[in-house]
Amino acid sequence: MTFIKKSVLYFITIFVGFAFVFPFIWVLLTSLKTDDDIYQQPIKILPEQFTLEQYTSIFTKSPELLTFFWNSTLITIISVALVTIFSGMAGYVIARYKFVGSKSFFFLLLLVMFVPWVIFLIPIYILEDTLNLVNTRVGLILPYIALNLPLGIFIMRGNFNLIPKEIEDAALVDGCNVFQMWYKIMLPMVRPGLATVIILTGISVWEEFMYARSLITSQEAWTVPVGITMLQQEAQAWAFGTLSAAILLSLIPLLILFLAFQKYFIKGITDGSVKG
Repeated sequence: MTFIKKSVLYFITIFVGFAFVFPFIWVLLTSLKTDDDIYQQPIKILPEQFTLEQYTSIFTKSPELLTFFWNSTLITIISVALVTIFSGMAGYVIARYKFVGSKSFFFLLLLVMFVPWVIFLIPIYILEDTLNLVNTRVGLILPYIALNLPLGIFIMRGNFNLIPKEIEDAALVDGCNVFQMWYKIMLPMVRPGLATVIILTGISVWEEFMYARSLITSQEAWTVPVGITMLQQEAQAWAFGTLSAAILLSLIPLLILFLAFQKYFIKGITDGSVKG
């Protein structure tokens, strides 16, 4: 590759990266400004005086935000745990066992992955309304599990396919039953896939807005995305600085989740897609 081509490639990469990072930097700097700095003209990127008053004022203006964080945390933990367990089970069965309709089932799984979630919203709402699950945490967790399972199964199937069949044969000879072989031998070998499912599901559930807004009507059960949006639109209690601080606080759990599993993330998603 010539010097000019490399330079153009680097320039495009830097430009695209900056375009993605700049909104985050802007929100971060806004959250560190005073209200006078935010609304001054002309607009300045850097604050004249860094302050944390926007963060300290969040919970005094809207103490219910703690409830929103608790709701999101509980719903996300349960959804991620169940999606990871079910994906590990189903992915192993589809990868290792051939049964009637297995290919059709996997094709249907791929099809569901590419269907926008909004298409399922009305049928799910009608079903949950019939079962009296609307405005409950369970009524939100169940759709999250169902909608995130196809991708999780796809990733885990690809990771299980990478494991040589001889390992299972040796485990059977040593006296392992199917469950012991899956739990004690196979799962530890697909840690990258499990980490990938955990990260993708966690991000999907934590930041989801459409289902949370439609299936939850009580403020006490709002999740973080719904709570921040509704408080800003309805109560109008937050200035841009406070809103920016709240948005950044809502990203901290996702950052922690990614940092905890980043070691396996790239390998897991690569193996799951290439071998899926």
